Amino acid sequence: MGATTRRRLAQLSIVAGLALLALSASWLVWPAPSGGAPAAPGLAGPSAPPSPELAAVRSVDALAALVREGGGATPRDVAERATALVGARFEPCEPTAFGVRQNWILAAVGVVRPLQATHTSRHLIAYARCGGCGQVNGTLVRVLERLGIPARLFNVPGHVVAEASWNGRWHLVDAHFGFFPAPDEEHVDAEALTRDPQLVRAVYGERVSPILLASLVRAFERHRPGDPAFGPRARGADVSPRLAALHRVLEAAKWLVPAAMIAAGSLALRRAPSWR
Repeated sequence: MGATTRRRLAQLSIVAGLALLALSASWLVWPAPSGGAPAAPGLAGPSAPPSPELAAVRSVDALAALVREGGGATPRDVAERATALVGARFEPCEPTAFGVRQNWILAAVGVVRPLQATHTSRHLIAYARCGGCGQVNGTLVRVLERLGIPARLFNVPGHVVAEASWNGRWHLVDAHFGFFPAPDEEHVDAEALTRDPQLVRAVYGERVSPILLASLVRAFERHRPGDPAFGPRARGADVSPRLAALHRVLEAAKWLVPAAMIAAGSLALRRAPSWR
């Protein structure tokens, strides 16, 4: 290999390392869409960024502790506060759009999606400031379970909601779109939603944009009763210790690998005069 080629490779290593460092740092500087922008998944109004206190919450247990601090005389009160806090913790967005910036190595090897899947919500809250419907409501389910309230995810056409149980029955709750049943709406559960597309308008009419509302209603109208794709979602196993360890290693590697590339390229350039 000629000296010119080696010099160019060294320069390329430095440039690539700097680019990857900038990519990783961009997630720290700009982790999610700004609060003044229209909400990505179609909320009726602009999304607000989490408060500093909520943005600092990095675990399901810490979020559950915040819910407990607010008190609550009944399971319904606790579930209402949990729904509000989880909804405020995450800015609505599509996390896959940020996967490369979150961790370019994870994106490259294709394990970002498993780490962001609903059953790994305890990693999502430590790793992201935004989330999709299944991810945000998956976090809500985990928080409610920590608080002793039975909860589950439920697949409905075009959306994933959560259900919480109090007073002996399931109730629809949706931290992603900010729905918690008023006293006269407590008859609403996810199954009722799938049976009556017009109920979608009543639940989400003032919470989502007209375009998204129309899309949801069309999805519900096309829904066939008994379709196995819709219903309570299987809980699934929590993230495996091996996958969690891989996540921690690659989280460090996203900084160490570019630093090593820059160091190797710089060292090679310093040796350049000796190349013949």
